Amino acid sequence: MLVTKRILYLGAIFIIALIVLSSIPATAIQASSKVVFIGGYDMAFTGGSPLPISGGAFSSYTFSTLMPGSVTATNLVGKDTAVLNMASYGTSPSYNGLRCDSGRLSGSEKDVINNFVANGGKLIIYDVECSVGVNYDWLTYPFHTSNPGATGSRSGTLTIYEENELSRTNPADPKYINTAAITTDTDAVGDMNVADTLNINPNWCLDMTGRNVRGNFGATHMYAKSGSGLFIYNGLDTNYNTYGTTGATHLNKIWLQELQASGADLPCGISPGGISLNPHTVTNPVGTSHTVTALVTIAGTGIPISGKVVTFEVVSGPNTGVLGTVTTDASGLASKTYSDNGGAGTDKIKASFIDDTGATRTSNIVEKIWEPTCTGSTCIPEFPTVALPIMSVLGIMFLMSRKKHN
Repeated sequence: MLVTKRILYLGAIFIIALIVLSSIPATAIQASSKVVFIGGYDMAFTGGSPLPISGGAFSSYTFSTLMPGSVTATNLVGKDTAVLNMASYGTSPSYNGLRCDSGRLSGSEKDVINNFVANGGKLIIYDVECSVGVNYDWLTYPFHTSNPGATGSRSGTLTIYEENELSRTNPADPKYINTAAITTDTDAVGDMNVADTLNINPNWCLDMTGRNVRGNFGATHMYAKSGSGLFIYNGLDTNYNTYGTTGATHLNKIWLQELQASGADLPCGISPGGISLNPHTVTNPVGTSHTVTALVTIAGTGIPISGKVVTFEVVSGPNTGVLGTVTTDASGLASKTYSDNGGAGTDKIKASFIDDTGATRTSNIVEKIWEPTCTGSTCIPEFPTVALPIMSVLGIMFLMSRKKHN
């Protein structure tokens, strides 16, 4: 009897554990807590001012540094956020910062950084006033930038195009960012770097866009989800962030909100490249239908374009092939519905259109997971459906055997 009781007891614990584990969601992006600066804190290579790391809201974070040559998976253990500080100079006599050169990171170090993000980490990229475009071809989602260098210009334009946890336009909102003050009180906008929209991976998502002193126009604040982690790129200059003006305060607030970002309110509604596709991942039974919607905008601006012909295509999966074309409406939207004729599996879908320059703009890839259906005796219920009755029976048997033994 004692052996039977132990078996019942262990069986019940095993099933309870399985139920609990099956209910735990996949690893999610976390707000920052332990932050490491790759290349060091300073931005002395370009004469920029360092980001605040102490006092006020920043006192709740733990900051440390990691220099090129020491970026390993082991050294990133316990860190939830890394700041890729491209303008870091480093300390004398070696001056071993990044110095606006991603080549100072080895191939294995670049792999470690990408894997860090894919496994749930956050990477925030700053290349303040680097006078030439920094090479980001090694990132999971590559892009190029146009960099004006250090001019000190308080000019240009800065516009928020997506309301999210990084920035919002309502002055009453706690996440509000005063873009006008940043433009006139600092040189953050005049000297900002912008992404080249013809050479950007479509998985990047637009937050802010603008025009710098050189007339270069495009995304200066954007993000991309990778695996269970998050990339954030910030091309704004930080030279005036210590001046105590309204603009400086909001410039530092952007940095704080990058640290606070959890991914819970980052909808990825607009691609800097000009076309975004949603929803990102959906699961439904085989034999049903699915609708995807493309948003077409002027690249780098978030301004919708009507009258553009969008081509939808399943690039791989059970329904591989061109789905057809749809013309965008007044809001720049085009939707396509298709039925599953290929059975179970995962369709990877993209959309594309030709812009006014004749260039083909391609969206991010989204997924449609078609799950098999079942009938009658071929059905295997979901785990909780099976486990809960079994657990109840085992529990009753255990209690009855215990009562009988006593």
